[in-house]
Amino acid sequence: MRISILGLATLVSVAAPLSTASAAPGNIRIGTMGAIWCNYKAKIHLDTRQGGEWIFEGRIHIEQTGQVDRVWVKQYEDNSLRIVRYLSGEYAGRRQIVETHAPERYSEGGRYVQRWKKSASSGPGCGRDSMSNFVMTE
Repeated sequence: MRISILGLATLVSVAAPLSTASAAPGNIRIGTMGAIWCNYKAKIHLDTRQGGEWIFEGRIHIEQTGQVDRVWVKQYEDNSLRIVRYLSGEYAGRRQIVETHAPERYSEGGRYVQRWKKSASSGPGCGRDSMSNFVMTE
């Protein structure tokens, strides 16, 4: 099975159910996000939130390969993120980890957009020279 490795990652939020609808601008939410993860088109499904913490669990589906892996996301007070992808297949038992700076917020086409830039990354194909950029539309 082929896995994608982190080269460029982009997230776009598309839904916010009632359980997290009161979240402040810049906060991630339960729902599905479109992504380019490791140069592959993907969907990230954040299914659960751990109590009152800004910690989410879900799965990532790499569309070109059909691979589905578990994902864990933590959002810090400054809205920066730590995203962990638990790899399967050839790299089973290993992880890709991306940490971001706090997001930049701007208006585009009448909607607010949050953009997170990578501060650090590690794991197979996810080294210091990899590019990561995450975007969420409110």
